[in-house]
Amino acid sequence: MERTEKLSTSVTEDEKSRFRVLAAERDMTMAELLRELVYEELQEEEHQKAVRTEGNPSPGATTTD
Repeated sequence: MERTEKLSTSVTEDEKSRFRVLAAERDMTMAELLRELVYEELQEEEHQKAVRTEGNPSPGATTTD
């Protein structure tokens, strides 16, 4: 899949410096680390959706006790 979209945010100089160090410690660029974090978060969201609907084909359905 072609990556054509961009995300951006503003951080302090100190936060950027700390992020640069984190990336370097992982032998990654800042962009690679940020992309990995985004992917992890999106995968977690998909997992949570699957868990909520697992075994319940109709998420809005309720049960009676």
